[in-house]
Amino acid sequence: MAVCTITITDITKTPQNLYNLFTQATVAGYTVKTASPSTPTVPILIASVTYLSIQASYTNAGTIVYKGNAGVKTDGTCQAKELAAGDTDVQQAPDYSTNLNDIYITASANGAVVNVEVHHG
Repeated sequence: MAVCTITITDITKTPQNLYNLFTQATVAGYTVKTASPSTPTVPILIASVTYLSIQASYTNAGTIVYKGNAGVKTDGTCQAKELAAGDTDVQQAPDYSTNLNDIYITASANGAVVNVEVHHG
């Protein structure tokens, strides 16, 4: 299992996928804090997981977290999910078939906090 808290610091930057956020040291417009000992393991490094939970933090009062594909927008034109403060989106799939490269997040305002949990099997 790997968990992290992502803060979206600059919504003008390109939305990022969860794979990049878990594996890159710095990503423009985002800060990522992993929970110890949440060191990415082989399934994370190949980007596929069996369980994914994305929660918009309760501290996000009034801010919406958007989850979608590479074209996710904050203007209502292209997003798969809108998560208000406290909302959680869960995906479960067999055989490592949830690919973190395909899941992008952004927010309606700077400072949005997103809690992410993944399991590898």
